[in-house]
Amino acid sequence: MHNSQHIPYQNIPNGISTSGILDKVENFLETILASFSSLKLEPSDNEEDITEKVFHHLQNKSKDAPFYFQPDPRQKTVSGKGHKKRVDLGVHLYVEDNDSELIYCIEAKRLPTDKPNGVREKEYVFGKGGGIERFKTNAHGKNRKGEPIDRNGMIGYVQQNDFNHWHSIVNNWIENNPDWGLEETLKKSESASIGKYQSEHIRVSGDKVFLTHFWLKMN
Repeated sequence: MHNSQHIPYQNIPNGISTSGILDKVENFLETILASFSSLKLEPSDNEEDITEKVFHHLQNKSKDAPFYFQPDPRQKTVSGKGHKKRVDLGVHLYVEDNDSELIYCIEAKRLPTDKPNGVREKEYVFGKGGGIERFKTNAHGKNRKGEPIDRNGMIGYVQQNDFNHWHSIVNNWIENNPDWGLEETLKKSESASIGKYQSEHIRVSGDKVFLTHFWLKMN
């Protein structure tokens, strides 16, 4: 599904590679996010509130991991010009100096995001704050230098219906948008604890971005 190249990051020991460390990140996310689903939320919690609680949960559990989490990292452009957007969560690699590596970006969305036929109904995929679309347009999924990261993630907070329902709905939105291709639909991955899906997309820059979707059934 994703690029199999093993390209070492800068400033880290030999033997740690791009795909190897990102496999560790995604395995960690799958395991730890599953335990978050059982935590009680407040009725007033909005999308930002839930994501803040997710950040603290992940950070608390990552003390022995070779990476750490950052809320709302800025997504720079290579030129340094233009408005800098923020992605919901970033994953940084621990290194021996201060030049830490932002290696993975995560955008989080509620499902549903809006009422049926509402302005923000399809925001998981596209729209003003479209989750997947922001990775396609290079607004999200970039390292600290503004360079694209080829593997990133999304978290879906499923608050109505089930995973199969939203898998069908999200793919229907993609399939019926003439600007998107059928190859961009979400493919189900095996997971015993959460909803897990994979998708790949062509960025406006021409390179591919691979997304792993972690869906949580919220109480």
